[in-house]
This record gives sequence, C-alpha cells and structure tokens, in this order.
Amino acid sequence: MLRSLLLLPLLTALVAQTAPPPQAPPLQTGRWVQTALEDWLPGVFTNTYVDGGGLRLQPEQRTGEFTSAAFQAPFGFNAGVIETVIQASAGQTVTLELRSSLDGQNWRGWQRLVPVVERNGVAVSEFVAFPSFTSWLQYRVTLAADSDSPIVDELATTFVNSTAGPALVDVVSRAPLQGPTTQTPPPAAISRADWSGGDQPTAITRQRPQRIELTQLRVPVDDPNGPATLRAYAWVVANSYGESDLPFHYFVNGTGTLFEGQPSASTRLPVGDSGVVRVALLADAEGEGVSEAAEATLTELLGWLTESYRLAPDAITVAAAAPAQLIERLPAIRAAADRAVVRYRRFFPEGSPGNGPERLVLVNQNAAEARATLVGYTDQGEQRRILVVPAGQRVDVDLNAAFADTASLGLTVLADRALLAERTQIAGRELLGSAGVGAPRRSWFWAAGATTDGTQTYLLIVNPQAAPAEGLLTFFGETGTLITKTVNFAPQARTTLLLNDLVPDQRFGLKLVTTQAVVAERSAFATNGAATLVVGSPTLNRRWFFAEGVTTTGFTTTLHLLNPWPQQIAVAVQVLSEDGTTVSRRYAVPPQRAVAVSLNEVAPDLPFAITVQGERPLLVERELRFSNGLGATAGLGASVPAVRWRFAEGSTAPPAVQFLLVANPNRAAVNLEITYTLADGTTQRFTREM
Repeated sequence: MLRSLLLLPLLTALVAQTAPPPQAPPLQTGRWVQTALEDWLPGVFTNTYVDGGGLRLQPEQRTGEFTSAAFQAPFGFNAGVIETVIQASAGQTVTLELRSSLDGQNWRGWQRLVPVVERNGVAVSEFVAFPSFTSWLQYRVTLAADSDSPIVDELATTFVNSTAGPALVDVVSRAPLQGPTTQTPPPAAISRADWSGGDQPTAITRQRPQRIELTQLRVPVDDPNGPATLRAYAWVVANSYGESDLPFHYFVNGTGTLFEGQPSASTRLPVGDSGVVRVALLADAEGEGVSEAAEATLTELLGWLTESYRLAPDAITVAAAAPAQLIERLPAIRAAADRAVVRYRRFFPEGSPGNGPERLVLVNQNAAEARATLVGYTDQGEQRRILVVPAGQRVDVDLNAAFADTASLGLTVLADRALLAERTQIAGRELLGSAGVGAPRRSWFWAAGATTDGTQTYLLIVNPQAAPAEGLLTFFGETGTLITKTVNFAPQARTTLLLNDLVPDQRFGLKLVTTQAVVAERSAFATNGAATLVVGSPTLNRRWFFAEGVTTTGFTTTLHLLNPWPQQIAVAVQVLSEDGTTVSRRYAVPPQRAVAVSLNEVAPDLPFAITVQGERPLLVERELRFSNGLGATAGLGASVPAVRWRFAEGSTAPPAVQFLLVANPNRAAVNLEITYTLADGTTQRFTREM
C-alpha cells in the first residue's frame, strides 16, 4: 500500500510532461472535379465542346467560353483553391474565373484567378477567400488561340471550412513583435498560436533580414474572420502548394490587425531567397483598394522593421506578382515607413492639466521638418496627437488644449528626427519644468522625499510596455530604517502614487525596482505653495556636478545624499565661488541612509557651484529654496561635465527673469559660445571666456 502511494505522484508528473501539444482546430475539405464528359455537360458551352473528357474550342473558332452549372457543397466553406491540368502552346491562353453565393440566388462578382504553383503538371491557383458559410460555387473558363485550341483536361475545386476554432472576436491577446530593442515601438500582433489554435512552425532556420517584400493575398476588405482565413490559407499552403510552412512572416488585414506568420523576421522562410522578410496584405487592391487601417498598421510594421534591422527605405520592395496598385504605392509606402521610424523618444510621467496650465516645447534643429507624435496617458486611456515641427523652429504645444478634459497626463514624445523637448507646468505660483526621461529603466533612485509637515509627495510612473509591471519601493529613512512596499503598474498607462499613503510622516531617500522597464518622476507640494519636480536617476555615480547654488538673503541650498549600500561611505563636497576660491568639506554618510547637508552653514551669503565626490557610487540631489522658503526648485546634478548643453525652454519676456548658470570644474579657462534659437527660427550667438 505504501509503495502505491509513493508511485502515484511520479506517474502524475510523467503524464503532465508528456501531454500532447495543443492541436489545431479541425477543418472540413471537399472537392468538385470536372474531368469526364458527364462532369462538363451540365454547363453552358459557347464555341466550345468536350472531346475525350477535355474542354476545347470548336473547330475554326479562335475564342470560346464555358460556364459551369452552379454547384452546392455539402457544407458551408470560407476558402478554396482551383487545380487545373491544361495543354497549351504558344499563342494559346486559358482564363479562369470563379464566383460564389451563400444561397444560390445572390452571387458575388466574378473573380479572375491566376496560377501560382505548378506541381506534377497540375497548375494550382491563388488562394481564394469566401464569406463564411458560402455554399455555392460556379466557374467560367475562357479559351483563346491563334490556331488550334488549348485543352482543359481537368478542373478541380477544393473548398475548405476552417471556421471551427478561434475567431477574430475571440482573440483578444495582442503582444509586441519579437525583435531587437528599438526606439520605434514594436507593433502588437496576434500570435500564430492564437490565430491557428495551436499550430507552430515545425523547424526554424535563422536569417539576417536584408530586404522586405510586400505582396497581396486577395481577401475582401470586410473579411470578418481573419484567423479562420489564415487557418484555411495554412491548409492550402501545406496540402495544395506542398510547402513545409507558411511563406510569410506577417499578415495585415483590412481592419489593420497584424498577424504573425513566423516567430520573427529572422526566421528563414521555406520559399524565396534568404534574408527576405515577406509581408502579405489581406486585401483586394484591384477591386477595393487598401484600407487606411491596413496602411497605418503596415507603416507601423515597416518603420519598426527598418529600424530593427538597419534597413534603408529602398530595402522595401513589392513582389513582381503583386497588383499594380500596390506597386504604384511603393514610393509613398517607403516615405511613410521612413517617417514611422522613431529617431527621438522622450518620456514625461508628471503632468496634471487639471491643476493649471501646461506646455510642451519642441525645438527642431534639423534642416528638415520633424513629425512628432504625442502619446498621452490620460484618465480616458491612451490618446495620440500628431504635429509637425518645421526645420529650425520651436513649437509650443498647449497641453491643456491638446488633451482636454483630463486631470492627469503622462506623456511620451516620439519623432522621426532628433528634437529638444521640455515640459513646463504651473502649480500654484510655481513653474515646474522637466526635460523628461530618455529611456525606460528597471531601477530608479531619488535622494530625497518627505511626507512631513503637510508636504504631499507623489511618484509618477509611466509603464510604456504592453505588459503590466510590478515594482518594489524601498524607503531609506533618516535613522537607517528600511521600509519596502510592493506596487503594480498597468500596461501603457500612468500610475500616480501618493507616498503619504505608503509612509506617512517620514523623510527618506527612495529606490524603485520594477519587473518591466518604466519611467518615473517625483513631485512634492508643500503647504506654503512651494513645489519641486525631479526626474529619477537610473544609476548611482561617484561624482556629481551642480552649476547653481546660492545662500544669499532669502535663499537656502541643501544637498541630499543617498547611500543605499550596507557600508558607510565618505563624501567630499567642494563649493566653487564666482571669484575662483573654493571651500571643501568631508562627510560620512551612514549605510542605507539619506542625509541632508545645509550649504548655508558651509558657504554663507554666496552664489556658487558644487562638486560632490564619493568613495562609492551614491545619489545626490540639490534643493534650492528662495523667497524665504515660499519658492523651491530641486534636481539631480550632472555625473560628468560636457562641452555641449541644450535647453528647449527659455524666455526673457516680462515678467520672466532667466539665468544661465555655468560651472567650470577644470584647472584651465574655457571659451563659451551661447546660441539662442528665437521663436521665429533666427539665432543669436554670444561668446565669453570663463
């Protein structure tokens, strides 16, 4: 008895490990064959007749036609293909047309079919999609010859019902395509496993994508069941064309839905040359054109593919057998794909249009115009706005007008050319500004935070990924106490965390670690109206530089030092005054603690710059309060000096008063060249030795 009990878990595990993979839904197939005299006779002959079972022109006739009797299938179907055996020499042609009906009374228009594969002397036509549950078929053959006659020895129509299995309305999952990490967002697609019901490639050979080829599978633009159509096509590929796998990487239907044909663009197809990425539009370009939704998805896909594999626009081609309408559209498709490549991306998590005016400033320093897409994460979900930034110009976007009726607004700026961007927002009497975040990260640090004395501190997180993220917040208290909290972030959305709810009445440094890369900013609002906005830092550094600090009357300057390590670290702070003198102090920062250092005590009644050097990497923020504490600004320093700095926002129009603060930590003088780009696109330059 004991032995049986011990064996049972082992047998259960073996059964689980050897369970068969999901099976594709069953298909129904049937054939309607015309090969003998009695098969042809019910049809209508015009200058044609049957000789020995083959259809041919009557003697002395140069053209003729045969229209079959209507055929009712034993079950409803949604796709098919025609196979023919034809004898034809030079100067002889056979044209084949097909039409369908749901009820045998109301017929769709004739569709001309062309052969695409020849197997063992049998010509196989292009794939044909029908409305679901079509029951009737009829075909028409036109013969033409300069002399004698071509002969149709056999004509077989295979019809397929693939509606069993997931329909488009049932497949709700969309996942970004697999490929290299890019700034251009990968478009979301229905995976092959989802639309096929479980079918997957049997074997995968890799390739390096070098060219993209577009073509068409003729499918009505209003096809309501893309997954069923593709399941039928996969059956035809395997059973009628004799191919080992699907000959396309991606499919785009008339509603703009993207389907995977292969796991990635780096999968070698069973047909054609290596290095070719094949994309099929499920469309009828000749009869209905290509829908706007399909073109939009195709543009998104091509932009991502060209950036992913570093392909030029002219690497996008059209198959020779594609319809003329698609070939004629190629220049426009290339241009649209090039515009879809994201060459600039910036994230701005903080934004509250319901609290006051907000503005986004975009500066285009290129010689050509830039097209920018603003992706807003609002109370009503994701919203997009598209605008043009002229060459050499600055554009001011009123975000309150662009995204009306929303209290919160996270923002991503995507552009096809490099830009400068800065977001400003008025909170009470404060003007908060941010240059945003360049890339999502999984780790973020802030050296300061407070939920004491009525201060409200928020963490604003944008998760641009298609999957939800989980985050672990670690609060480093002033006394060395560590507090951790777990939070969740919805996909492609902004999350607002009021830290007062998590750690009331505390002063702290902060670390956020997430399962998916996100972007984050911290804002704080004091009861007297002072407010600050600080972008998180994804890294710790040993050196930090600040160009501004001041301790004159009404001003206080505080350094916040975060040591997340379990060891104490020594930190050297140096104050650089305008006359070239320096003041230095050394501090010991206890392990896993946030420490505030008042520079009013170190360098009273001075304007200055600051450098901070730690024996281990740490995070440093500088907080500056003015108007006797009624105003505030805070921010991270620079981790390295640089020879070029750019700012999108600037104004000297009354009542604004603006300063540019520059620190030179080097032992030699430097020459400064300052260029102002004015609102009308003109520039002014000034030089100065420092």
